[in-house]
Amino acid sequence: MAQQQAGKKSPKSKKVREGGRGLLLEWDAISPWRQEGSEHIRTGYRFVVDCPVASCHALANFKGSRRETASWEDCLWSWTYLHNETVSIFSHIVGALLFLSLPYHIFSTEIPPRYTVATLADIVVCSIYFGGVAVCFTLSTIFHTFMSHSPTVYARGMQLDFQGILLLMWGSTVPLAHYSFGEPPCRGGGGGGGGNHLHTALSSSSSTAMTMYGLATTILAGLCSLATFHPGIGGPRLGHARAVLFAAFGLGSFLVPVGHGIWTYGWAEESRRVGLPWIGLTVACNGFGVLVYAFKLPEKWFPKVFDLFGASHQIMHVMVVFAALAYSQAVLAAFDYRHSEGSPVGC
Repeated sequence: MAQQQAGKKSPKSKKVREGGRGLLLEWDAISPWRQEGSEHIRTGYRFVVDCPVASCHALANFKGSRRETASWEDCLWSWTYLHNETVSIFSHIVGALLFLSLPYHIFSTEIPPRYTVATLADIVVCSIYFGGVAVCFTLSTIFHTFMSHSPTVYARGMQLDFQGILLLMWGSTVPLAHYSFGEPPCRGGGGGGGGNHLHTALSSSSSTAMTMYGLATTILAGLCSLATFHPGIGGPRLGHARAVLFAAFGLGSFLVPVGHGIWTYGWAEESRRVGLPWIGLTVACNGFGVLVYAFKLPEKWFPKVFDLFGASHQIMHVMVVFAALAYSQAVLAAFDYRHSEGSPVGC
């Protein structure tokens, strides 16, 4: 009799299953504030609350009967078992650690080391980029770790996540403007006084363009940041609106200065100045990630199959890391060309 009863599972109890050292819920067993925007991920939700649960039956009847507010410790403990945020959390933990250590590696391992020729401007623009990526990935990790805590923490964490994304995007424009329009110092006297005057004129024009693009992208980033606080853009179900907003900011901040550089210097020279092939790979990685996230693929086509591994948000996280690495190569290519003998100096 006991075996027969044990073999019978109520529809409610099927909403819960054990997962590692935690408990996982299905989508219809979580509270409404956690359901918004995640309807295609059907399983693998963390159950982390500040009150004990006596049984799976009680757990299945949890929604609406107990306060779903997790402790901070429970959220951190979820790092120790598998759930549908595990890939999102650890992909950006790895990314943050990587970009914190990457500058030391790339500036000290070349022969001669890059730091021996780096100017203060090089150090500043590269630090802004690598630091922005590391901060973005750190804020993303914090959000995905504590998003199950409470509705308030979820909303605040989402806003932090948005600001991290915008910081990464803005930080990427800084080396782009610097290496595209910042003229290298005159390194020789091969051109005489006329060459020096020409170099001075080019440097002045390029410096103006660099300053203008720097101000424009900073203002755009600030406006996008403010826009994410608007209910029509910042809500959980408004991923499409945010994707359009961030894509517009990214395209405007990159296509316009790159196009300006191509018009000024020509395709070949601009390609060498900013590492265009690597920027193209960056755009491809980010574009693919944004598309799968916007259309919720593949989980929309295959319910429950990709809940733990391979969901659109996870794919986007991984592609953002790949894109950041590709852009790092673009920055290094620009740095190396700036300090190479083949870089035109106009002198």
